[in-house]
Amino acid sequence: MSEDNLRETVQGDEDTGYIDPEEDAMNAKETVRDMALGLVLCAMVFAAAGSLFMLREWYRWVLGVALGAAAAGLMLWHLYVSIDRALDMDADSATRYMKKSAIKRILIAAAVFAIGACFPKVFHVFGVLAGVLSLKFTAYLQPLTHKAINYLNKGR
Repeated sequence: MSEDNLRETVQGDEDTGYIDPEEDAMNAKETVRDMALGLVLCAMVFAAAGSLFMLREWYRWVLGVALGAAAAGLMLWHLYVSIDRALDMDADSATRYMKKSAIKRILIAAAVFAIGACFPKVFHVFGVLAGVLSLKFTAYLQPLTHKAINYLNKGR
Protein backbone atom coordinates (compact mmCIF):
# COMPACT_ATOMS: atom_id res chain seq x y z
CA MET A 1 0.00 0.00 0.00
CA SER A 2 1.44 3.36 -0.97
CA GLU A 3 1.97 6.11 1.60
CA ASP A 4 -0.84 8.24 0.09
CA ASN A 5 -3.32 5.36 0.25
CA LEU A 6 -2.34 4.63 3.83
CA ARG A 7 -2.80 8.29 4.78
CA GLU A 8 -6.28 8.32 3.16
CA THR A 9 -7.26 5.16 5.03
CA VAL A 10 -6.09 6.49 8.40
CA GLN A 11 -7.71 9.92 7.99
CA GLY A 12 -11.05 8.47 7.03
CA ASP A 13 -12.79 7.10 4.02
CA GLU A 14 -16.06 8.75 3.02
CA ASP A 15 -17.21 5.64 1.16
CA THR A 16 -16.77 3.22 4.05
CA GLY A 17 -17.63 5.70 6.81
CA TYR A 18 -14.42 4.95 8.71
CA ILE A 19 -13.62 7.51 11.39
CA ASP A 20 -10.28 7.53 13.14
CA PRO A 21 -11.08 7.34 16.89
CA GLU A 22 -8.05 9.40 17.89
CA GLU A 23 -8.90 12.18 15.44
CA ASP A 24 -12.55 12.08 16.49
CA ALA A 25 -11.61 12.39 20.18
CA MET A 26 -9.29 15.30 19.39
CA ASN A 27 -12.08 17.07 17.49
CA ALA A 28 -14.46 16.59 20.42
CA LYS A 29 -11.91 18.00 22.86
CA GLU A 30 -11.34 21.00 20.61
CA THR A 31 -15.07 21.61 20.38
CA VAL A 32 -15.45 21.51 24.16
CA ARG A 33 -12.44 23.83 24.53
CA ASP A 34 -13.96 26.25 22.01
CA MET A 35 -17.31 26.17 23.76
CA ALA A 36 -15.76 26.64 27.21
CA LEU A 37 -13.90 29.73 26.02
CA GLY A 38 -17.04 30.99 24.30
CA LEU A 39 -19.01 30.38 27.48
CA VAL A 40 -16.62 32.50 29.52
CA LEU A 41 -16.63 35.30 26.95
CA CYS A 42 -20.41 35.23 26.56
CA ALA A 43 -20.91 35.29 30.34
CA MET A 44 -18.55 38.26 30.60
CA VAL A 45 -20.53 40.13 27.94
CA PHE A 46 -23.82 39.34 29.69
CA ALA A 47 -22.40 40.38 33.06
CA ALA A 48 -21.05 43.67 31.71
CA ALA A 49 -24.18 44.51 29.71
CA GLY A 50 -26.53 43.70 32.57
CA SER A 51 -24.42 45.67 35.04
CA LEU A 52 -25.05 48.80 33.02
CA PHE A 53 -28.78 48.47 33.61
CA MET A 54 -28.73 47.26 37.21
CA LEU A 55 -26.98 50.36 38.67
CA ARG A 56 -26.82 49.83 42.47
CA GLU A 57 -27.62 46.11 42.28
CA TRP A 58 -24.99 45.33 39.65
CA TYR A 59 -23.18 42.83 41.90
CA ARG A 60 -26.34 40.68 42.16
CA TRP A 61 -26.52 40.55 38.39
CA VAL A 62 -22.84 39.63 38.03
CA LEU A 63 -23.10 36.94 40.72
CA GLY A 64 -26.24 35.56 39.05
CA VAL A 65 -24.52 35.38 35.67
CA ALA A 66 -21.46 33.77 37.29
CA LEU A 67 -23.63 31.15 39.01
CA GLY A 68 -25.52 30.42 35.79
CA ALA A 69 -22.30 30.26 33.74
CA ALA A 70 -20.73 27.88 36.27
CA ALA A 71 -23.77 25.63 35.93
CA ALA A 72 -23.56 25.91 32.14
CA GLY A 73 -19.89 24.86 32.30
CA LEU A 74 -20.85 21.86 34.43
CA MET A 75 -23.59 20.99 31.95
CA LEU A 76 -21.13 21.28 29.03
CA TRP A 77 -18.65 18.97 30.75
CA HIS A 78 -21.46 16.51 31.61
CA LEU A 79 -22.67 16.51 28.01
CA TYR A 80 -19.16 15.77 26.73
CA VAL A 81 -18.68 12.89 29.20
CA SER A 82 -22.15 11.52 28.46
CA ILE A 83 -21.62 11.48 24.72
CA ASP A 84 -18.20 9.90 25.12
CA ARG A 85 -19.64 7.10 27.27
CA ALA A 86 -22.71 6.60 25.06
CA LEU A 87 -20.51 6.03 22.01
CA ASP A 88 -19.19 2.87 23.66
CA MET A 89 -22.70 1.43 24.18
CA ASP A 90 -25.15 -0.34 21.93
CA ALA A 91 -27.95 1.77 20.45
CA ASP A 92 -30.69 0.96 22.99
CA SER A 93 -28.44 1.41 26.03
CA ALA A 94 -27.03 4.63 24.60
CA THR A 95 -30.52 6.03 24.04
CA ARG A 96 -31.57 5.30 27.62
CA TYR A 97 -28.30 6.63 28.98
CA MET A 98 -28.56 9.89 27.02
CA LYS A 99 -32.15 10.41 28.19
CA LYS A 100 -31.03 9.99 31.80
CA SER A 101 -28.13 12.34 31.18
CA ALA A 102 -30.43 14.99 29.71
CA ILE A 103 -32.64 14.79 32.79
CA LYS A 104 -29.56 15.25 35.00
CA ARG A 105 -28.63 18.41 33.08
CA ILE A 106 -32.16 19.74 33.45
CA LEU A 107 -31.96 19.05 37.19
CA ILE A 108 -28.66 20.94 37.36
CA ALA A 109 -30.31 23.96 35.73
CA ALA A 110 -33.34 23.69 38.01
CA ALA A 111 -31.11 23.49 41.10
CA VAL A 112 -29.22 26.59 40.04
CA PHE A 113 -32.48 28.49 39.45
CA ALA A 114 -33.68 27.36 42.88
CA ILE A 115 -30.46 28.63 44.47
CA GLY A 116 -30.90 31.94 42.66
CA ALA A 117 -34.52 32.18 43.81
CA CYS A 118 -33.72 31.23 47.42
CA PHE A 119 -31.04 33.91 47.71
CA PRO A 120 -32.49 36.93 45.88
CA LYS A 121 -30.30 39.38 47.82
CA VAL A 122 -27.20 37.63 46.49
CA PHE A 123 -28.16 36.41 43.00
CA HIS A 124 -30.39 38.05 40.42
CA VAL A 125 -32.54 35.25 39.00
CA PHE A 126 -32.52 36.77 35.49
CA GLY A 127 -28.73 36.91 35.73
CA VAL A 128 -28.76 33.19 36.51
CA LEU A 129 -30.98 32.67 33.47
CA ALA A 130 -28.58 34.69 31.29
CA GLY A 131 -25.65 32.63 32.57
CA VAL A 132 -27.35 29.31 31.87
CA LEU A 133 -28.54 30.45 28.44
CA SER A 134 -25.02 31.50 27.54
CA LEU A 135 -24.41 27.81 26.84
CA LYS A 136 -26.92 28.01 23.99
CA PHE A 137 -25.25 31.07 22.52
CA THR A 138 -21.83 29.46 22.72
CA ALA A 139 -23.12 26.42 20.85
CA TYR A 140 -24.16 28.68 17.97
CA LEU A 141 -20.94 30.70 18.15
CA GLN A 142 -18.61 27.67 18.38
CA PRO A 143 -17.59 27.72 14.70
CA LEU A 144 -16.67 31.39 15.00
CA THR A 145 -14.80 30.78 18.26
CA HIS A 146 -12.94 27.88 16.64
CA LYS A 147 -11.84 30.06 13.72
CA ALA A 148 -10.71 32.81 16.09
CA ILE A 149 -8.67 30.38 18.21
CA ASN A 150 -7.04 28.86 15.13
CA TYR A 151 -6.24 32.34 13.79
CA LEU A 152 -4.67 33.39 17.08
CA ASN A 153 -2.69 30.13 17.35
CA LYS A 154 -1.16 30.62 13.88
CA GLY A 155 0.91 33.47 15.26
CA ARG A 156 2.72 31.12 17.65
